[in-house]
Amino acid sequence: MNKKTTKIMVILTGLIILSITAVAADTETITYIDEKQDVLDNELEPANKPNIDILQISAIKNGKEVELKLKLNEGGLIQKSTFVHFYVYALDLVTSKDEYAAMYTGLNLSSLTPEQLEELGGQDISLWIMDGQGNNIDVISIAGEGENELSIKFNINNINEKLIALSANVYETVANQTFSDFYEITPLDPIIKSNYDIKTGTPLNFEATLENGTASDYNWLWVFDDSSITLEGQNPSYTFNTPQAYTGTLYVYDGKSSMGFDTFQVNVTGNSTNGGNNNNNQPGFELMLIIAAIAITLLIFRKKKK
Repeated sequence: MNKKTTKIMVILTGLIILSITAVAADTETITYIDEKQDVLDNELEPANKPNIDILQISAIKNGKEVELKLKLNEGGLIQKSTFVHFYVYALDLVTSKDEYAAMYTGLNLSSLTPEQLEELGGQDISLWIMDGQGNNIDVISIAGEGENELSIKFNINNINEKLIALSANVYETVANQTFSDFYEITPLDPIIKSNYDIKTGTPLNFEATLENGTASDYNWLWVFDDSSITLEGQNPSYTFNTPQAYTGTLYVYDGKSSMGFDTFQVNVTGNSTNGGNNNNNQPGFELMLIIAAIAITLLIFRKKKK
């Protein structure tokens, strides 16, 4: 191997390492910690119930796979429900494209009679708990029964979804008493200009403020429906190339316990520019690196054949 080939191989190796690093950077995490022992009974009085006392909840995204975790306080174990002693461990994840309700009861509610469902808290339970999971989730695995931490793994609908906020609710029903603990999202109130009219090829400046809190403390994410367009920042700018009516949602969040959102609409008129291709975004950095690496590899092989 001559010096030139060696140099090319070194560059190729570096590009591959960078591409792997870029793909790994797609991982996102949300973690909330609640160290208080704050389980309440029917009368909203404190109760010592470690099996439903939330210590920590987290969401870990790696590609399309998401793992939701619910950890109980010291002495607590994830319990399986019976007809007379009912537990629900629920996690609700909000992303930039969807919302996922994951629940675990350890009980197949589809086999219960209406009378049994009524005893467990009402008919409505059967609409969104089935076999211990939310009905809108492609579940990979559920683990943790009899342990301190519940884990639910599932696939989200879109690999480009960003994690926005996570909440949890745990309750226990026994002998006509209900005990509960919950971790709720603190609401934020963004104020945005909801309707925009713009011509193709003209930059549009989006406008938003925050009614409560300091704007710079939060992430601002503008997500367009049925489009690959995603903008970051409180007041971003974007140039549309295709006449069309767009709708979307602005998310304001801190990656901890606060979130708010509002919807907007953009009416784009005029003639198509840039060949009608409205996606101004370049291919992902990791994809460009992989393409470059493949190109260099092909170049090396072609030179060897000559």
